[in-house]
Amino acid sequence: MMRKSCTPTIAGGCLVAVMLSLNPALRSEQKAPEARPPGAPAVNRVLYLDGESDFMRVPDVPSLHVFTNALTIETWFKASSFYPDDGQVNSLVRKDTLAGEEDFLLRFRMAGGQPSVEMSPGYHVGALQASHPFETGRWYHLAGTYDGSTITAYVSGARIGSKSASGRMYIDRADLYIGKGDPEFSLGEYFHGALDEIRLWNLARSAEQIQAAMNATLTGKEDGLVAYWNFDDGTTRDLSGHGHNGLLPEIVESPRPTSRAPQETESESAREESPRFVFHIWGSVPFSAGLTRKPLNQHILFVIRKDPKRVEEIARQVAASMEDVSRAVSQLAEHDLVRKADESRWVTNIPVFVEEEIVKAHEIGLRYARIEADILRENIGDLKTAYERCQASQYHPWSKTSLIMVGALCADFCVSDRIRFKPDLVDERFLPPLHPDGRRWGYWGEEALASPPPFRKYQFYQNVSQNSEGGVTRFGYYHLRDEKRGSPPARPENLHHQPEGKIWLSLTTPATLAEIRERTGLSPEAIQSAIDRMRTWAPPGVVEEDGRYMPSVPILSSDDLRVLLPEADRIAEIIFQKVTVPMEEEMEGESKRRGLRFPLPSGTSARDIALQILSEDGVIAPIAQPPVPWNFAVWGWNGHLAMWENM
Repeated sequence: MMRKSCTPTIAGGCLVAVMLSLNPALRSEQKAPEARPPGAPAVNRVLYLDGESDFMRVPDVPSLHVFTNALTIETWFKASSFYPDDGQVNSLVRKDTLAGEEDFLLRFRMAGGQPSVEMSPGYHVGALQASHPFETGRWYHLAGTYDGSTITAYVSGARIGSKSASGRMYIDRADLYIGKGDPEFSLGEYFHGALDEIRLWNLARSAEQIQAAMNATLTGKEDGLVAYWNFDDGTTRDLSGHGHNGLLPEIVESPRPTSRAPQETESESAREESPRFVFHIWGSVPFSAGLTRKPLNQHILFVIRKDPKRVEEIARQVAASMEDVSRAVSQLAEHDLVRKADESRWVTNIPVFVEEEIVKAHEIGLRYARIEADILRENIGDLKTAYERCQASQYHPWSKTSLIMVGALCADFCVSDRIRFKPDLVDERFLPPLHPDGRRWGYWGEEALASPPPFRKYQFYQNVSQNSEGGVTRFGYYHLRDEKRGSPPARPENLHHQPEGKIWLSLTTPATLAEIRERTGLSPEAIQSAIDRMRTWAPPGVVEEDGRYMPSVPILSSDDLRVLLPEADRIAEIIFQKVTVPMEEEMEGESKRRGLRFPLPSGTSARDIALQILSEDGVIAPIAQPPVPWNFAVWGWNGHLAMWENM
């Protein structure tokens, strides 16, 4: 296998390589050489993505806004791997990676242990999911089309599925991404493998047109062609002439990999010498967690977690080249995960903990969990009384919502996102720092334990998504992935962007279809279509009685919030002062005794164990066991709910 020079491009994403293959059989599978136009390169290069942090970004420009009621996305792909669990996603092409706001996408979603194609011309139009027996290590031509009435998927020009759908496409100003999707779902939805001949059209190509051109190199002047990348000149230049050039840090020289194994062996020694870490997020982190899943990056963070070191020292300890370490350190520094301690030495800018430190932190958390459980037990009656004065209690009784009100609203949201930020209580020592991007977020690593502490069954989290109309949130727990929930939507907190979520937020009281239209401004067709979809969920997303609709999850009105929040905040302040503050101070003291630079991870251990105690004692609703219904601990509110610095 020979190497050939490639032309570097402007930095703008994570490391990606355009690979050169001189294997004639493989090249003929991708494109027919005899179909090349005069002057085309004699060799074929492809875009290779590592499935962890690689992607190609195409900045938004007005010429990407030409899609209205027709679209075709085409690409050749060879997957090295797919995410293994049902519900997980690998993205090929997506414009706007914000959850529930995608302009269009083509991707894979695991279903029944097999990758299925998902094609969508926009979140408000809908999506097609079509199955096909894809195999790794093999080239396929894939296309998705939308003609204003039907979404269709093709493999090698043969239709594998179609679905009726209608609606105008809406294109916002977000960038387009190749090989990356929603950064907060499915590990960033990265694609692992090779891509070639990526084409976007503002018309729906027929099966015959797809078949006729899929093995040919285009001229770039074809009618309806909006963007075209084939990488044969060693760059991510758009060959359609519309200037949609992809941004990458560099294009490196490398033969096309034939398997995953050779790439992993380079860091095998690092994996043996360093523990494997799991990284946790607080707030909205502006990069993918894939950055810290790389073994080399984990090892670097491990060796500089206590003491600063020069690059050459780091390289010796992680058994990697100076070049690789310098590149990795630069990427980590770009996202504020490491910093310079002086002119030549680097140190972590985030906490990284090993097993013995985590076990000690859990032991401290257990003591404070018992205190928090007692505080909640003593005050839960007052919170219940406040809730029963709310409108929502007429439709969602306390017996069903107590875990949400006690755990999600009071013990989590009010303690962590409201009381902690009150001007007279805020303590910068225990807040995630305010980063150069102007946002406050936290990122920390913990050694992956073979088994969780025996006294802790759950690690709760709350995904909050809100806008000016209100918000939808999910109070879930780790070790149960989204796909284990029994029915769509996999991420219900993202629905507030969509007609389903708008309908939910309008239903603080039962409403007819006409009243829903008045409250939401949605068209009758959009409302009926959304309600029809929600009725298919198990359990249904809405229920109907005498022509009036209600959501199957509790939605608090603005008046409900005014009744509930003072009581929830009162209890939360007791927890903050008697549990959170002393526990964090003890964690800090223990950390200093161990020579660490950050307090031990207090995390949510006290809250989680306290809720476990109350649930097992029957004080609050039981914690659902797998398979977890999609609507477990999902709730929402209409209006504004202040949090963080807004307090």
